Amino acid sequence: MKKSFILFCLLASAMSLNAATITFSNTDSGWTSLLAVVDSSGNEIANGSGSVSIGYFTDESAVASGDFSSFTQFGSSVAFGDGGAYNVASIYSGEVSQAIAGGSSFIGQNIYTFATFAGDALVAKSTTLFAADAPLFTTSMDIANDAGITYLFGGQANSSIQIFGAGTVPSIRMAAPEPSTYAALSGLLALSSVMLRRRRA
Repeated sequence: MKKSFILFCLLASAMSLNAATITFSNTDSGWTSLLAVVDSSGNEIANGSGSVSIGYFTDESAVASGDFSSFTQFGSSVAFGDGGAYNVASIYSGEVSQAIAGGSSFIGQNIYTFATFAGDALVAKSTTLFAADAPLFTTSMDIANDAGITYLFGGQANSSIQIFGAGTVPSIRMAAPEPSTYAALSGLLALSSVMLRRRRA
């Protein structure tokens, strides 16, 4: 019984080591490099509002048109000014961890941040890939400081904005998916349905 318990503890500790941890933010710890995220009108996002997640898209080509249905979230999300170190509007900072199992769907995928607020969205892509490097995979995605970040949706440069505690800082603007995008998708589905019925008839 004792041997079984020790073996179980060893296995559990080994499994806990084999995990991915990702930090994501839009500022550094010293406020010296900061890129605020604003809504599609250029206004700051209220403290405690919106949501920012880390994950990957299985259909990247659809993202540019405002279709985010293929997003798979990794870990939990955070809110802007989530009450942590940066309890300030338009600023976010978070860390998520998840176990890496053999064949995990996220391994080898690009890391994305997906920010949403009141119907607006911002999708940023990193050159970093999710990895399965044992025993630990630790990385960060900081849209204010990382090189190689590209925006698949939103991401229009905005004029500077006044952020409490940080003064005037540059910002990046979110975008709202256009209704025409969804209308076109609905039309395509309807057309496909009609064509399928005619073939069967």
